[in-house]
Amino acid sequence: MAALAADVNCSLVGVPTFWRFQASTAGEVFYKGAVIWWDLTSGGATVGQVQVASIAAGDRIVGICAKQQTSVAIGDLIEVLIKGTAWLPLGANIAALDTGGLIGADASGTLSDNPADLVHLAEGAADIAAAANDCLLGRIKEVTASQMLVQLENVGAIYGGTAAAFF
Repeated sequence: MAALAADVNCSLVGVPTFWRFQASTAGEVFYKGAVIWWDLTSGGATVGQVQVASIAAGDRIVGICAKQQTSVAIGDLIEVLIKGTAWLPLGANIAALDTGGLIGADASGTLSDNPADLVHLAEGAADIAAAANDCLLGRIKEVTASQMLVQLENVGAIYGGTAAAFF
């Protein structure tokens, strides 16, 4: 899938928790429903701040953008959903049988702000076996024909290949 060029359907369920993070780059558009990344690899202008472009293996997911926002300057605060449950567009390889499984970014696959690029990270022998540097968003709670209900939990945890667990 491609990086987002417009808002996508993102509906919050229950009581959400938001946090504000500093933007890594000036003039960056954070679309509603976008996967927000913490820049740890200097892809953006400022390491340690959030971004939706220039994502690289080693960057970490921090949450979901619940409304469209644009950074005017480096360091502008971007509001991010960090805990809660949200309906998102269906991921490319997500199916009803993945309900209850983990969802995140495959470090060897496409890394973008598009929730359709998220994958089921199998804890056993299923879709994509979790591998080193895969990054967790949460757990798949429900799947419909066009959407997935995702509970954000352990957001940003990285899979340790030798430890065989997210930490």
